[in-house]
Amino acid sequence: MLFADINTHLLPDVGDGVSSFDESVELIRNLSNHGVQCVTVTPDNRDVTERIGIEAAERGMSTLRRLVSEHEETFQSHMRLRFGMEHHLEPDLPSLLVDGHARPIQGTRFIIVKLPFGDVPLHAADVLDQLTITNVQPIIAHPERNETLQRNWQVLSGWVEKFNFVQVSAASLLGKHGGHARSAAERFIERGLVHVIASEARSGHDRPGDTVTEAHAVVSDIVGERRANVLFYDNSESIFRGVAPRNVAEGASRSRRAKFARQTITWARGTASGLSNTRSSSGSSDAAHQP
Repeated sequence: MLFADINTHLLPDVGDGVSSFDESVELIRNLSNHGVQCVTVTPDNRDVTERIGIEAAERGMSTLRRLVSEHEETFQSHMRLRFGMEHHLEPDLPSLLVDGHARPIQGTRFIIVKLPFGDVPLHAADVLDQLTITNVQPIIAHPERNETLQRNWQVLSGWVEKFNFVQVSAASLLGKHGGHARSAAERFIERGLVHVIASEARSGHDRPGDTVTEAHAVVSDIVGERRANVLFYDNSESIFRGVAPRNVAEGASRSRRAKFARQTITWARGTASGLSNTRSSSGSSDAAHQP
């Protein structure tokens, strides 16, 4: 099983990500050993600009590439690394992009943006529109963690209709960000609003490869394995090529109905077998007591 990861916090000493290059290499090894073939390192844009600067971040990325190359014999397969950033969806984001202080995923026109966890800012829709007008394609990261979108998926649906894309956190699907985030993530997937699922790995406690593998099983249960593969691998690879990711709508309800039907049939067979055994046992008992 193959995976590609578009959102990780594996650049040391930037924000709440890893604390050392050794930790970065270990987490990338863990991802590789679970089938991840490409990792995008996406530190928080605000943390980069306020703490170390973009040039220092790029030097750090070069160091990480070198270390991964030196340790690659311990990986399951060749690992490709890309650089990008995760950006707060703020009014000045389009101008930051023009000035070079914001970065799309390396070699693409796709830019990762994120919302606060509470309300949706009033300027959010306008900023998304400004980005798409300039031929930059926003990927909205972990919207399932936003309280407003948890209650009102229609807002997210409206953004998707305007050619914005959605990335859900694998950890959310395992309940690691709470029950509301998990329910919202599942609802978004069922409604065909999700294009990519990423590990968002950020510390050695994450075991991101395990998280991705377990989340893939959860999503396979919702939309089927073939569509899950699109969300975990195919669409990420499309983004790396600069191609718009596919929508996996129309698979969720059918997959869950099929599973429910299988469970119902299994239950019915079990019940019928139990009744048959009961009748058989009852008949034998009656016969044994006949005079």
